[in-house]
Amino acid sequence: MSNGQVSRDHDPTIDVCVYYCSGFLGPEESERIAKIVNASFGPIDGTTRLLLDFEAVTSIDTKLPEVIAAALPPAHERAYQCQIYFSRLDTTTQIGKSLAQVCKETLMGRVFENREEAIAAFKRSLQIKIRPSKTRDNVIVLDCSGKTTIKDGSWTLRAAIRQLLKDGKYNLLLNIGDVSYVDSSGISEFVSSYADLYREGGHLKFLNPTKRIQDLFTVTKLDKVFECFDSETEAAASFN
Repeated sequence: MSNGQVSRDHDPTIDVCVYYCSGFLGPEESERIAKIVNASFGPIDGTTRLLLDFEAVTSIDTKLPEVIAAALPPAHERAYQCQIYFSRLDTTTQIGKSLAQVCKETLMGRVFENREEAIAAFKRSLQIKIRPSKTRDNVIVLDCSGKTTIKDGSWTLRAAIRQLLKDGKYNLLLNIGDVSYVDSSGISEFVSSYADLYREGGHLKFLNPTKRIQDLFTVTKLDKVFECFDSETEAAASFN
């Protein structure tokens, strides 16, 4: 019988679900954590943000990594823009290393030494709100804010667009006016998403790109490929 606990908290300032883990995380707690992680891969109505804090953990069931991995649906069936971070995980132990590997490779998450660093990363990372266009129902707008980088959002964008394609949404307008930074992985994600939609007979267009992003498009010659607009009404009307 384990004496572990997995209790929920919430940070209202950044909309993060925080679970504090303590004591010995045995089979019962492992199943609870797996269900929490699985439940995070839900409908696309915004980014799900989950932080598992292991500060007060004394010992962990060796099967926890495989229990988490087994609880997840196949990657191509996941409906999510989910960000999952671990904090204060003891990675000097074998079980800690295995959990960190699951977080990074299976959940596409990150591991932080303390809770404050994890919260700061959430604040930097890409956030996406998905809605129909105000003027055309067959156009879906993705309102993005934050960073589109290999660490802070490229995968979030990929997951969102992949799910929209699965749902039969082929006319997408990416509102990037509040995106503060894009690195090479972000540009690659734009190109990949554009190609995925094009293959399906769909379109990806851009709304409110900043001067920095416009300059990036120019340098990479993507300004000859991507259609960019300053008005949502004009952008929506451009979709056939």
